[in-house]
Amino acid sequence: MADHPDSAAVKAELDRLTNGFFRAVSFEEGTTPLYESIYELFIEAGLLIKNTSSTPEISTVSQFIEPRLAAVRSGDLTRFNEVELCETTQIFGNVAHRFNSYAKSGTIKGVPFTAVAWSPPNSFKPLQVGRLARWRGTTNVLAFQFPSTMNKDGLRPRER
Repeated sequence: MADHPDSAAVKAELDRLTNGFFRAVSFEEGTTPLYESIYELFIEAGLLIKNTSSTPEISTVSQFIEPRLAAVRSGDLTRFNEVELCETTQIFGNVAHRFNSYAKSGTIKGVPFTAVAWSPPNSFKPLQVGRLARWRGTTNVLAFQFPSTMNKDGLRPRER
């Protein structure tokens, strides 16, 4: 990350995007998640990629939000919290790549769950929008890849 002339400012903006995403999907029982704020984090054609099988599930922001919102509205998902545990950010000119591990917990259909994803990590690919724009206020996520199927240790089962 040190190659970028304003790496501290870029890192702060990427922290803001990441924290914004986790804040948007997290909510306590009796409250509503801020899913709509996810749109502000992504470019219009941004994607979320669930990479838990041999064929990745690729979603637009709307396609990502819709089933989660339906689960909340039906009462199936009553609580969810996701936080970043650690990260590595790489900046390549106007594009950055952030690898992170996270913890999540929640309640689905009355059953509490917790998980930690250490490997493989999430992968945010933030992108600077506009050739001459500064990172601050112009950074949006191009794609977000995540594993969702984890065993009790927080790791995806190895494929054989």
